[in-house]
Amino acid sequence: MPLLAIPDRVLELGPQLSRLPNELLFIIFKILATIMWRSGVVIDPTRLLIMFCRPSFKQIRAVSPSFHSLFMQAILESFKIRFKPKINSVPKRSAYLTMIPPRLPPQNLWHHLRSMHIQLVLENYYWTPGRIMEVVQITTAAELKRFCPSARLLLRLTHPVDGFGSLAFLHLHLQTAFLQGELTDAFLQALDVARITVTAGRVELVVTDDQGDVGRREEEVKSRIIVG
Repeated sequence: MPLLAIPDRVLELGPQLSRLPNELLFIIFKILATIMWRSGVVIDPTRLLIMFCRPSFKQIRAVSPSFHSLFMQAILESFKIRFKPKINSVPKRSAYLTMIPPRLPPQNLWHHLRSMHIQLVLENYYWTPGRIMEVVQITTAAELKRFCPSARLLLRLTHPVDGFGSLAFLHLHLQTAFLQGELTDAFLQALDVARITVTAGRVELVVTDDQGDVGRREEEVKSRIIVG
């Protein structure tokens, strides 16, 4: 396959690309993306960042705001992006010692993603900050939204305006973390009231414990997540 040469500098209104319609530019950008990585493969945000830092990619993104937008859209539509904690890494926690979701791309790009794999930790407890820390069980939807970052993200994950609203495929893995291994009726009621809803062309919802096992508790939590 012949190499695709990218000029050192392309004028915003130069003859090379500016005369092409956006639809054709979008196709060209998708081809360029798949030259470096096969289209449809699952990649993580670190590899995505490496891709964006390639000199040829930087040159195209720097041409103009419209080129940047089209190119980012082509990249994000070409790959399945996996967002999950890094293996052997120290998990990031909130002030309440609840797990912070994995890093996501800038929100203005969310609507470009078409395929997404994401893993989140859903706790039914939190720790009170301060010199003397106490562990408290989550019993209301308000506490769920305030103290569990994963729950806050879930509530807007696939929102048509504020979330990943254009997904054709979503693989959502929820890992449960229950205080002393107990799932309370109050927490299940909090989930019922919160009405966490995820939508996409196709949704794969998996709920497991921290060992990857599925039991009655995980099935109870899964039944409270509304899949649209």
